[in-house]
Amino acid sequence: MRWGNIPCMAKRKYSKRNRKSSARKLNQGQPASPPVGRAAAKQEAAELVGLGNARLDAGDYEEAITYYELAIAADRNTALSYHNRGNVATAYRKRGDAKANDGDHDRARGDYERAYKLTPVTADRPAHNPRNTASRYTVHSIQNGPRNEAEFYYNRGNADLRAGNHDSAIEHYNRAIRLNPDYTKAYGNRGIAKRRQGDYDGAIVDYERALALDPTYWRARENKKAAEELRDGRIDFILDSSDVIRHTPLDPKDANVFLERGNVMMEEGNNELAIADYDRAIGLDPDLVDAYIYRGTVKWHLQDYEAAMADYSHAITLDPNRADIWYSRGTAKLANGDFSGAIVDFEQAIVLDPNHESARHNLALVEMAQDSPENPSPF
Repeated sequence: MRWGNIPCMAKRKYSKRNRKSSARKLNQGQPASPPVGRAAAKQEAAELVGLGNARLDAGDYEEAITYYELAIAADRNTALSYHNRGNVATAYRKRGDAKANDGDHDRARGDYERAYKLTPVTADRPAHNPRNTASRYTVHSIQNGPRNEAEFYYNRGNADLRAGNHDSAIEHYNRAIRLNPDYTKAYGNRGIAKRRQGDYDGAIVDYERALALDPTYWRARENKKAAEELRDGRIDFILDSSDVIRHTPLDPKDANVFLERGNVMMEEGNNELAIADYDRAIGLDPDLVDAYIYRGTVKWHLQDYEAAMADYSHAITLDPNRADIWYSRGTAKLANGDFSGAIVDFEQAIVLDPNHESARHNLALVEMAQDSPENPSPF
């Protein structure tokens, strides 16, 4: 999120010494500053959020957290304070991914734990005004806490899997699945851990469960075949999951296998290869909705928002009743500065799926940003 220039008044008001004093009061359960009325509280919270954003942009996560906590203490009705503290959680989670990919698994687990303590952003906060849009999101976040917790354990499992700590990885996947019994990738990755331990039958059961949840999960299907071959003694060893897929002969006429390989490439950060596979999938099946969605997602991450919107729009013409596509196009519009268009798409996503947490969240934030001309973007 970018807030532009931070008010000089805020810089003076929240010097390092004053901020530490306020933080001590906060930790002791005291208000960070005496309430001076609703408008003043809102302004104070906005200034603190702006300072927090500056620290977040600079990569100083702990300082950012302090400012967001102070903003929440100043005005507990401001959704932006909660949301931006959630941005820190996302930053920790992404930094954890980067450390894990670099082989630093112990420090990655530390970042995942820090992210979990900050997520779900509002799950431990009371809803103050049920009629308020942001408060409705607060209630919704409370109701959806277990899925956020499941993601935490899934990420912990992935870090352990990369480090070769298979027992620990399986335990984390077990906890993720208990919290979210439909967590397809948790089953798939637990199968990988079991396969590496030689529990081929257990791995096959997990792959079958993943495929029951998502029949297009090509990676699980190929891993299941490999586990069966290992169990039956037809092969002596196997490469890791991504290598299995990369070296598996593809049916040149099956769009779904190129779609799934594109997904693997996207997860590994090979964006150009992912787009090439999605292009191939679309060439084979021009009505393959997910190929447009995932290609749009890759383009979104490449900050080519116009191209991402074009892919999402085409996907909507193919299947206008999927809330996730409307939501994705809304995020692309928002990133491209089209607030009004983003609101329309988020609202349609909620019409199609009243329990779409992210759409409610972003809708509340965009509406708040539109009401605050000093802050042109909530992200």
